[in-house]
Amino acid sequence: MDEVLTGNAALELVAKQLYEHLEEYVGLWEIMDDDHKSIYIEELITFIDQLIPAAELRVQDTQVVSEEAAAAVAELLLEVSSQNAQLADSTMLAFRCLGENTEGPHATLLLDCIKEFAAPPEEVQEDEEFDPMEIKTTSLELIRMTEAQATETQEAWDLFLDGFDTAEAAGEAMHDAMVEAVPAMTTMFKLPRAVAAMRLQEGVHQIINSLNEPQDAKNLVDIIGFKHLDLEVTIPRVEAVRGALLELIANELGLNWSQGKANGLIQVFNYIGGALIYTRSQYADRVKLLSSSWVEANRDRDKSKQKEKEAKEKARQEAKELRDKERAKVENGEKDMEALAEEEIHEARIARRKKDKEQSVPKTFYDMFCFNAAVMDLLEDWMYEVLDCFDNIVLNAGNSFRLQEECGL
Repeated sequence: MDEVLTGNAALELVAKQLYEHLEEYVGLWEIMDDDHKSIYIEELITFIDQLIPAAELRVQDTQVVSEEAAAAVAELLLEVSSQNAQLADSTMLAFRCLGENTEGPHATLLLDCIKEFAAPPEEVQEDEEFDPMEIKTTSLELIRMTEAQATETQEAWDLFLDGFDTAEAAGEAMHDAMVEAVPAMTTMFKLPRAVAAMRLQEGVHQIINSLNEPQDAKNLVDIIGFKHLDLEVTIPRVEAVRGALLELIANELGLNWSQGKANGLIQVFNYIGGALIYTRSQYADRVKLLSSSWVEANRDRDKSKQKEKEAKEKARQEAKELRDKERAKVENGEKDMEALAEEEIHEARIARRKKDKEQSVPKTFYDMFCFNAAVMDLLEDWMYEVLDCFDNIVLNAGNSFRLQEECGL
């Protein structure tokens, strides 16, 4: 049995088969540059991806592209190339123009070939160890749900939302049910009730609507996990929240409630809760390492900042005393060589401090940043503003809301 290729591998197979036909087409092979073969194939891959996304492509490792479809593509390439013959790269331009018209014969014939030779859908094999009711916290995999289960779960969610005047009202009901089930959650929510409820409803809504695309659902829960690294989520809390939400939804659906809908929603809530626990356990240590490394990299900065502050204050005081003395002598008409000597001494002192500072070896991240910026002649004010923000950004890497706030500044 021929091997079944999917995704990018299938795209590449179809593109290479099409290119082999084009190489043999009379009139076209004469204007195709072998040095640009890989680029031509990349353009064909882009074109085919427009016709059918890689995620939906399943073909067997056999001849997929027919001569008729390849001829239609070749004719279009020759036509576009001849229209732009005055250009040195007219052939390359022709390849790049393939995707501009996905309704032409060159596109429809090729798409028909791909569909004709498409491999049958992969049969889902039952895994005896897979338990859809389990809260999995050791890894984050694609959610395993059949199309029928996903549809039934989405129907349950839509019926639940239809029971409220607005989506915001549904979110507030979910928020209140969660807080009632786990009172400690009142301290976890950093946002106002209305905002937190709206984000809760939108997050669950997006995940449930993505059940037919497991990779999209995984990406969404992944993002939610990173946004809640600072929350202490546990299995008992997930179970309590899941029970509260299921009870709320069941009461709203009434006679429309079924075991299939319940199982689908249980699996979704378990998936979200397990993802929160997994993400926090996986990346909490990394956030701690980042914070401790940052503290170590800036260990001596506070001491140097204090010394620099004292030196500046001392220099400011000496400059003030010198100005006061000079002003008094000017008023008395006594400015003489002594004042000039004192001024020269002061300038020499400032120059010596500046030289000492330039010769000091940077030992902290802050000092090294400034040193490198000076070497590269990038001493702009905005760079120091960014540098001043680094401390808050790094130390709050595990607090998504504070991190977003600091990055926004």
